Amino acid sequence: MLGAAAAQQRASATHLRPSARARCGPPRRPPRCSAPRGINPPGISTMAQRQQQPLQQQQQQEPGQQEPAAAPPLPQQPFCLARNGRPCACAQPSGAWLQAAPRGAYTTARTVGGGARVLKLSSHVERLATSANLMVQSDEQLVTSAGHEPAPPFTAQQLRPRVMDCLAAVIAAFQSGACSGGAAPAAGAADAAATDAAAAAAGGNGAARRAAAESAAGRELKLTLLMTWQDPASGEFDLWCHGEALPRRPAPPVKLQIRGLPRTNARAKDSEWVRQRRALEEARPADCNEVVLCSPEGALMEGLSSNFFVLQRGELVTADEGVLSGTIREIVLAVCRDLGLPVRLEPPQLSQIAEWDGALISSTSRLLLPADEVRWAPPGHGGPGGTERVRAFDRGHPIVAELEAAVMARILLESEPVPLPPPQAAPRAG
Repeated sequence: MLGAAAAQQRASATHLRPSARARCGPPRRPPRCSAPRGINPPGISTMAQRQQQPLQQQQQQEPGQQEPAAAPPLPQQPFCLARNGRPCACAQPSGAWLQAAPRGAYTTARTVGGGARVLKLSSHVERLATSANLMVQSDEQLVTSAGHEPAPPFTAQQLRPRVMDCLAAVIAAFQSGACSGGAAPAAGAADAAATDAAAAAAGGNGAARRAAAESAAGRELKLTLLMTWQDPASGEFDLWCHGEALPRRPAPPVKLQIRGLPRTNARAKDSEWVRQRRALEEARPADCNEVVLCSPEGALMEGLSSNFFVLQRGELVTADEGVLSGTIREIVLAVCRDLGLPVRLEPPQLSQIAEWDGALISSTSRLLLPADEVRWAPPGHGGPGGTERVRAFDRGHPIVAELEAAVMARILLESEPVPLPPPQAAPRAG
């Protein structure tokens, strides 16, 4: 089903024009969507601009440097980044990069099967289009173009070709060792010391590239797709993809903290939320894996970067309205249908925590993760140093364990391959 849909999308895809800005760095002017009226948009530092420029352009900008007769191998990058399918230099992890980047619609995907496939790829393309359209509708600055005509909606068919180009560039760079994905290179590089020394003397940093390529084998990537634009009516947009090695799933005990109010316009995956949630992330205890947002009435909505579920009286309970339905959440709900597990689509209530048999979160990197304990502060006790209550759970509960295993088994079935260029034809920056 997914393969047929992907083929149909490719057959009917029409490219929107890439932005006229050919360089890899952020736009010279802030996008019209960068901030609500009257608020200055977050700036891009000079260092961030340099990190996101084409590597070849950076080399040409060095003062006093003459253009070499033959371009040397590009230096290895800490993180993978592509803009409109062109690799760029990047030294920032995804969180810092997204906070510094222009505001836009984003989604976070992951590879599976040793990096060869992307989980729920079509869903991520649809999410980008949906989020971009919701942002346009909710921001008065973006509702009309300069000619006061309604901005045409973005579509998944228009976005998909650019998404595929960016994904292919980032995955190829990771697998070839051109970027490490933020992971430490694999040990054991002594067996090719002579070759590596010759490559290093030529400027190729062969040891780092080869070690990174070995480390990438079988590793999975976290892929952050960001769509930015100046004027939605113009049909011009930029598509970015940031890649870094996925961290391992948290080991038990997994602890959740209930704290903070739900976000507004949750169904639009707006990169501004990454900046807004920073205070909650910084206040999170070091041993806490996720913060779950709670309304003043005690309705539990979602995590800062996850969906939230509880098992209560033989039902899986999770909020539906007012949350962003993540791709792993979609798989969880499909697995519940297969298992015959009843699902109640409404926010779990903190006042009923004594009735819970389990609590779980789902996200791109954590998949479906059972919690060992949930912490919360009673009303009036939530300040610094306040008393917290703790509810512990048995992750070995039979329904919780069966649900987690079924989701893990379904991951490959819900993924799509990303065609990569041949190794010798991997794209070069610039």
